[in-house]
Amino acid sequence: MSLPLESYGYILIQEFKVGNFGSVRLFYKLDTEQIWLQQLDGTLVLITPPGPTGPTGPAGPAGTGGDGKGSTGPTGPTGIAGPTGPTGPAGSGTGGGGDTGPTGPAGPAGETGSAGPAGPAGPAGPAGPAGSTGATGATGPIGPTGPAGSGTGEGGTGPTGPTGPTGNSTLSITGINTTGATLSFSYNYYGISYTGGTVGIYLPAGTSTDIGKTLIIADETGSISTYGRGVYIYGATGRNIDGTGTVVMNIDWMSLSFLYLNNMWKII
Repeated sequence: MSLPLESYGYILIQEFKVGNFGSVRLFYKLDTEQIWLQQLDGTLVLITPPGPTGPTGPAGPAGTGGDGKGSTGPTGPTGIAGPTGPTGPAGSGTGGGGDTGPTGPAGPAGETGSAGPAGPAGPAGPAGPAGSTGATGATGPIGPTGPAGSGTGEGGTGPTGPTGPTGNSTLSITGINTTGATLSFSYNYYGISYTGGTVGIYLPAGTSTDIGKTLIIADETGSISTYGRGVYIYGATGRNIDGTGTVVMNIDWMSLSFLYLNNMWKII
């Protein structure tokens, strides 16, 4: 049939999906009052029993024979089929459950999704300004030559210039999970060596004369990732570090450089 079954007087009663193979459908035929099953391949199968057999036609008249016995008359035509009887009432008993149908085949495995593209690398942070160098003391002026006499006159020695900060300092801190120490601008580099656990290091509270100065803090203990160690760097009161109060150094042999600028500390 090229047209839909409804075009031929069939009415869809119910549809059953069979796994991933398709659907079977039940149709009711109006003119014959029959129920048909449309299988997966589209063919129709009658599933209602045929109507009851019509009554037997009457016997033909007895023939007249010479021997006094009439010959058998011809068989009467078959009576028309009676109408289909009404459907009987539903039984009160509960029918047993049907057998479980076979398990459908497993669907094919989905394709593995492709890996997402790698995110772009973040821009490199700007380089901090170089630390200022301590000023060299001025050389004193040579005094005028004294008058000729028994002694030789000499000029006085000029004043000594200020001493620049010492290059390195190593803080050895004893104890586990201890506060540590408050740093100063006396050194440019602080190597932190501590017993274990965590240690807290406080940056100095700089003033306007300390703008542009830098401090380098380095973990010289190592094994942070193995033993749960860490160096906690705290800004002084009102002197946050890039807008936060605490920075944690938790990578083996990690070091950070801090720049004092605009009344706060910046990591460079």
